[in-house]
Amino acid sequence: MEPLQVVNSVDDGPYAVRTILGWTVNGPLRGGSGTMETNRLTEVFANRISVAKLEELWQLQFKQDFPDAGQDEDIEMSKDDHKFVNTVCQSAKLSDGHYSVCLPVRNKSLCMPNNRSVAAQRALNLRKRFSKDAKFYAEYVAFMDDILKKGHAVKLDSTEQEPTEGRTWYLPHHGVRHPVKQKLRVVFDCGASFGGTSLNQQLLQGPDLTSSLVGVLMRFRQETVAVMADVEAMFYQVRVSNEDTDLLRFLWWPDGNYEQELVEHKMLVHIFGATSSPSVATFALQKCATDFEEEFCQEAARTVKKKFYVDDCLKSTTDEDTAIALCADLRNMLAKGGFRLTKWSSNSRKLLNSIPEEEKARVAPLKSPTIPRMELTAATVAIKMDKLLEIELELELHDSIFWTDSTAVLKYLNSESTRFKTFWKRWCREYLMQLQERQRWFTPGRNFCVGDVVLIVDDTSPRNSWPL
Repeated sequence: MEPLQVVNSVDDGPYAVRTILGWTVNGPLRGGSGTMETNRLTEVFANRISVAKLEELWQLQFKQDFPDAGQDEDIEMSKDDHKFVNTVCQSAKLSDGHYSVCLPVRNKSLCMPNNRSVAAQRALNLRKRFSKDAKFYAEYVAFMDDILKKGHAVKLDSTEQEPTEGRTWYLPHHGVRHPVKQKLRVVFDCGASFGGTSLNQQLLQGPDLTSSLVGVLMRFRQETVAVMADVEAMFYQVRVSNEDTDLLRFLWWPDGNYEQELVEHKMLVHIFGATSSPSVATFALQKCATDFEEEFCQEAARTVKKKFYVDDCLKSTTDEDTAIALCADLRNMLAKGGFRLTKWSSNSRKLLNSIPEEEKARVAPLKSPTIPRMELTAATVAIKMDKLLEIELELELHDSIFWTDSTAVLKYLNSESTRFKTFWKRWCREYLMQLQERQRWFTPGRNFCVGDVVLIVDDTSPRNSWPL
C-alpha cells in the first residue's frame, strides 16, 4: 500500500508510516548496538487499539453487518461468563421484596483510584448547560428527585462520605433524550476512565441470557389470544449488595440547586450504562420465576424464561380464560421479586378488563411506518424465516417460493441503479441479494372473466389514447 507520509527513525529506532488506513509504527523497539546500555526497551506512546481487543471489535462489526450470520452457531460460555454466573448465583438473595446481587467484578481484590475530581469537573460542565437550558435543567432535576424518592439512590451523610480506599468510584452523569418519546433519562457514565481504568473495565459483562427475539416472536404467533406487557424500570428493581454500593457514587446538588456545594450520593440499584446490568437484571428476573414456580402455574415460570425479550413479555394462549389466569399468576409471581408488569396490551378486551387500572397505560407509536416500508420489511421477514426454518427444522427442503403483490417490493427487486436513502441502503445491503433470486418470487394473478375491463397496450396508438 502506497505510503502518504513517513516519519523517519532516530538512532535506529522505530519509524512511522501513514497510509489511507491510518498510522502504523514499524521497526525495532530496542537499540541496535547490542550493548546493555542501549538494549533497554524504548518507551513508545501512540494512539492505538489494543491488539487483544481486535478479535472482539471484529466480531462486533461482523454481527452488525451480518446480523443473521450466527443463527446456525452454538454459543459456548467463556471463562468470564462462568465466573459471572458463579458470582451472581452466590451473592443473589431476596430481601425486602427485591433481589440483591453484587457487582460482578473481575477481581475481588479490586483497588480503584480516587476519581472524584473527574466527576466534579463533569458536574461543573453540566451546571453551565443548566444555566443555558431551563427545560433540560427542569427535566434533569425531576429525574434525580424521582430516583431519590423511590429509593434507587441515597444522599450520604457526613459520616458516610469518607471513601473506602480502593473500593470507591465516582460516576459522572449526563442526560440522554429518547429519540421517539423525547423523554430525558440520566445515564451514569460507567465507561469514564481515570488512572487507566473505568468501572466497566472492572465489571464482567456476563452471558447473553435473553431469549432469541425471533424465537419469542414465533411463539407469540402460535395461539389466538395475544398479550404483551413491560417490566417497569427493570434494572432499578435489582439492588446492589451493600458492600459494592460505594462503587456507584455520584455528585449532585441539594434539591438540584446548583448554586450550592456538590453533595455525595450513591446508587443502590443496578444502573443503565453498566456493562453487567442487562445480564444481572435478566438473571434476577429468571431467578424469580425459578424461586416461585411451585406457588404458581408452571406456564407462568415458563413464560418468564422463554416468552420475554429483555423486559418485554409477548405471550399467546388458546382462549381468554386461560390468558386471564396466566396473567394473574405472572403479575403475582414477579411481584414477589419486586418486578411490576405494566403497559398491558391485548386483542382481548375481557383480558384487559381483568388488569388493574394502574397497570394498563400503553404508549402508541408517534409515527407510523409507510406502506412500502412495511411491505419491504415483510419480504425481509419472509427471507429470514425461510433461512431460520431451514436451519431449525433440519429438513432437506426444496427451493422456497415467495409470493407478493407489492409493487414496491417488485420495483426494488428489479432495481440495479437506483440510489437509496438510509433505510433502503441498509435494506439493500443486507437483504436485496437474497431477495433478487427472481425465480423465487411470483405475483398472484387470476384469469380474465366476463365483464372485466382490460387496458390494451398498443405502441402505435396516440399518446393518452386508451383502447378498450
